[in-house]
Amino acid sequence: MIKNLLLSTTVDEISIYWNEPSKLRPGFKFDSNIVDMPVFFSKIDGIYSDKMEYVEFIDKLRNSTYTYFIEYNGYTNVFAREFIKNAFSLSFLLSTDVKLDKKPIINNQDYTISTLSIQQQIMILEKVEELFEGNMFIEGLNVEDKIRGLYTVLHMDKQFVRMINNFDYSGINPKLVLYIGKSFLLNKEICFLMILLSKIGFDIIIMSPGGENTVENIINSSLVDRHRLDRMEYDMRLNDLNEDVPLFKKLFGKRRKY
Repeated sequence: MIKNLLLSTTVDEISIYWNEPSKLRPGFKFDSNIVDMPVFFSKIDGIYSDKMEYVEFIDKLRNSTYTYFIEYNGYTNVFAREFIKNAFSLSFLLSTDVKLDKKPIINNQDYTISTLSIQQQIMILEKVEELFEGNMFIEGLNVEDKIRGLYTVLHMDKQFVRMINNFDYSGINPKLVLYIGKSFLLNKEICFLMILLSKIGFDIIIMSPGGENTVENIINSSLVDRHRLDRMEYDMRLNDLNEDVPLFKKLFGKRRKY
């Protein structure tokens, strides 16, 4: 079993530990049953007064081989297949309010997680059950929320599936960096997936130059470590940084695995 441990840090400490293996992070331990996995789940509002310093920080986060970087433009299909009405048939998998009937799910080739080992699939489904029964959402989860959350997990983008498959639990954590330069809201399904990824060992960083609420009205504050930089900069896309900071293009020209 994986038990994620939210790291409460400074922004500087995020840089320090970003590419360190889990076993070298504060709080990592394991026994024959449980791995205590230190993870970042951080939201960073604003930018540094020196834009070059901000660019270098983004590059530090993005440049890891283990990072999936998304500049969010409002389209949820970068996270998972879009929800369809027929997906409400998944309600038959809810054996109780918080438990799943796992057998019909495992190795169902319609789901992207089917390429993972049976143990990994079971682990993911057990984490879904934790989300169902936990007090992680400000307004809780109704039946439709649970179906939408389950659908999003079962149909998560293949990049996430590959990162899960490659993860050595004492090695470097897989990472999702979400850059939200404009005023786009995240829906509950995306938040559901991000919490699940955090629970299985992902580092997650949400960068909001304008400091707008993205997850604050959905996820309970205890799940996210928040930071505030020098000033807020609204409607700042990565291309805007490219125009302001000539070195940006050079820094971001490196090839990455994800």
